[in-house]
Amino acid sequence: MAFAQLAVFRGRHRRIGAADPVGSCRFSLGVLRDRVSVKLAERFGSDVSIGTIERVEPLSFSPTLIVRDLRIAQPSWAGTGDLVHLDRIDFRFRVLPLLRGKFDLTALAVDGGRVAMVRSRDGRKNWAPDKRGDKGSASAITSLTVRNLVIDYRDAVQNRRFAVTVASDAQGFRAGGNGAIDNRPVTVALSGPAIAGDGAWPFTARVNGPTITVDAKGTMASPLNTRQMTVDLTARADNLKTLDALIEAGLFGTQPVALTARVRHDDPSWVIEKLSGTIGRSRLAGANATVTKADEKTGIDGRLHFATLSFDDLETDQGRAEAAAIERRIGPRVVPGTRINLAKMGNLDGRLAVRVDRLLDMAGLRSLDTVLAIDDRRLTVAPLTVRLAQGQITGQVVVDQRGRSTPKATFDLRLKDLAHLHLRRRCADRCAAPRTAAAGRQRRYHSAGDRPLERDHRLCRDRRRIAGQDGIDAGCRCRARCADRR
Repeated sequence: MAFAQLAVFRGRHRRIGAADPVGSCRFSLGVLRDRVSVKLAERFGSDVSIGTIERVEPLSFSPTLIVRDLRIAQPSWAGTGDLVHLDRIDFRFRVLPLLRGKFDLTALAVDGGRVAMVRSRDGRKNWAPDKRGDKGSASAITSLTVRNLVIDYRDAVQNRRFAVTVASDAQGFRAGGNGAIDNRPVTVALSGPAIAGDGAWPFTARVNGPTITVDAKGTMASPLNTRQMTVDLTARADNLKTLDALIEAGLFGTQPVALTARVRHDDPSWVIEKLSGTIGRSRLAGANATVTKADEKTGIDGRLHFATLSFDDLETDQGRAEAAAIERRIGPRVVPGTRINLAKMGNLDGRLAVRVDRLLDMAGLRSLDTVLAIDDRRLTVAPLTVRLAQGQITGQVVVDQRGRSTPKATFDLRLKDLAHLHLRRRCADRCAAPRTAAAGRQRRYHSAGDRPLERDHRLCRDRRRIAGQDGIDAGCRCRARCADRR
């Protein structure tokens, strides 16, 4: 976010100094101005202008320079105006690291200006044009003073925008303002102690609006170093997708959520610990995960433990209404009508172990254990165990959307350990499907999108009602309607 980009010039503008450290202390400031302008123009692909540059010390291996009226134009794709317009910048840097081609900024003072940060719908960032995934950090700055600076941040990917005013002085660091997430208003704030060293830096942050509230309290390894930090989070949102506009984890729409967690970031890995809370009526008892990003790939390894879970809570109110309309048209299903779309998960690989102590709203189904494994838009749910009042369902489910616009679901399920089983042959006149020795019946069932899913059905050959299980149907009409009939 915009806060982490405050020292955007630090660490990004390598090789803008001279190779000769002694000469760099004495070269013409006019030459320096031209050189810096050229390098920044190459870096951002935009026009750059610098009013004046002044040197405070006549000769120093840690000089302080004063730059006035710095302007960096917006790249053409980001709109009109300036990416950066700063009235005055005082900065101190070490000369010797220039031998290694590194610009080592140690102190920065900004007095007046505006930074307009833009991320386009295709992911381009005007402050990091060379690498779309590049992230900045101000970890080398040991002194930061800011007055009258406004950062305007607009993100078309997550449909969010913020305009914050930044101040940093002996009284501490403060940034706050207004914005919107999914066109709904929010206020944002970040605060911490004065930046006057390179040690651990505690901070608090808050995003608050009618549909989302996130409170963060944590510690960065050094001031504004978001690459290494530990933070305790408390979040409330009207659904997970709204929260995802901040954390960008690829979450989906749900019922309202209230969550707490501890998060550690040690770039490139995120470690999520002690995650718990509620999603609608469902209660998440505990979860943890490690998320690692390498190039364009994201890997995840973790576990989720639900004390209770209703699949209806994994839909928004609109999604629930659409699912109810489909069910009225085609009848009940054998599996929940939760939508699954893996089209945008081609860069996600990993596994999540899932345990549910009690399933809600599913007569006769008590609990489940499984492992979700995803690899290039192919989701495997295996081994799957669903416990019934008597007996259990075991097997696996595979959802494959590789090279497909609509996912294909394949079920391989078996009933085990049944104490009593009453057979009824009422579905013989309803379903027509070939019988095989291995798979029993092949039938086609409707998905949440009202499109047929291919289903390898081993649950039954006829309609079966399990005694003492609150009327659970284990056959072809157990919450399903066959698409193929005689």
